[in-house]
Amino acid sequence: MEDDEEGESLPVGAASSPSSMCRPQARSAMNPNPNLNLTPTPTALNYVSSVLDEIALEGLDGITMEALVQRVKRRANGGGERGERGERGERGERELGCPCRACPLDVERCTQFVWRVAIAQPGVAFFQLPADRGALEIFDRYQHIDSDLGVVVEPDIVPEELYPFELVDDAELGIRGSCKDYKARKDVTRAARKIPMAEAAFEQFGRMRLVLVASQELRNESLLGPHPDPLLVDLLTPMEFCILERVGRARGHGEVTQGKISLQFMKESAKSLFYLRKRLLKHGLMSKQIHYQKTRGQNFQGLLFHLPRFYVERRSKAQTMVHSLVTFLKSRPPNFMAQYDEVKKFLGLGNSAKKLFKHAEFLKYIQGDVKVTYRTVFPNATEREWRSKPRPGVDSADSPREKMVI
Repeated sequence: MEDDEEGESLPVGAASSPSSMCRPQARSAMNPNPNLNLTPTPTALNYVSSVLDEIALEGLDGITMEALVQRVKRRANGGGERGERGERGERGERELGCPCRACPLDVERCTQFVWRVAIAQPGVAFFQLPADRGALEIFDRYQHIDSDLGVVVEPDIVPEELYPFELVDDAELGIRGSCKDYKARKDVTRAARKIPMAEAAFEQFGRMRLVLVASQELRNESLLGPHPDPLLVDLLTPMEFCILERVGRARGHGEVTQGKISLQFMKESAKSLFYLRKRLLKHGLMSKQIHYQKTRGQNFQGLLFHLPRFYVERRSKAQTMVHSLVTFLKSRPPNFMAQYDEVKKFLGLGNSAKKLFKHAEFLKYIQGDVKVTYRTVFPNATEREWRSKPRPGVDSADSPREKMVI
């Protein structure tokens, strides 16, 4: 079980829009349409700023075009943060022929649109990897839920980890993050910007070897918010930045502290991760909440982290039922008690009630197996009722029925 950081509170909602995550850039000489302004603005949500944000969120490892198109389409269809698009954003989509919203299944047109946007941005660099990277498979742990209590169940087979952890702290260039191929990959930015067609670039550099990497400034803004405090940026250690980078890459799904796909992949001790996370939470750079997960048949309690702008409250079915039960018991003064049968009927549970009564969230707020006299619960009972012989298997031998008490 993870220790809970003290003195931190969760935000009540998203803190900012993705359109403000990218610093305005000067118009590039490689703009495929000189009359079209491809500058991302903080006041309008358009696909230009969305593309830049998705590249930046993927971190120093960069993102392949296949994965970038998948991310942009998911965002366009409501799978990412959204906001209001200004007039310039709408015009830009029309002039570039953006198919992401009009025809989500047109991968070829969307790929070409994203490529034209990317080569026009001075804050995006292009690298060729020494070997092909695997295809991106977005893992949604909330598609694997226990039917009784709604707890996340980790599947036996999970997607391949595309981004092995390796700390990078290049003081000379001011670059930090995590990237295994940082020294092995080849910078092909100048050559890539001269290629107007995405397919031609794939033929020259390799479809799954060509990656797009956002500048350090853009990555800072995606993780820390628009116009981040330079003192706060310098205050972060390289390892803290890597944790923030991994949490940001998870977007709305968030990153957890246990399981095969979690912060444990960084191979750091639980104690070190605790203090690293504590500093990030202290400065409000990420949010946290309790996370319940079942792994190999065992229930675990850990933490779930989001960037503040991607925060989504996650409450399991067990947490919802415990909240309802506490409200139900509070409505029964002065003793705030109820019989087991009443509780089962109220929650609509059968045999699965035993699982709930053993759940950590239930034991935290509710006490069961409490023995009290009959007239404590039924003060108006007649003498014959409270003196009656106990029912076999229901009442105890020397006291009345068992109750639940909050």
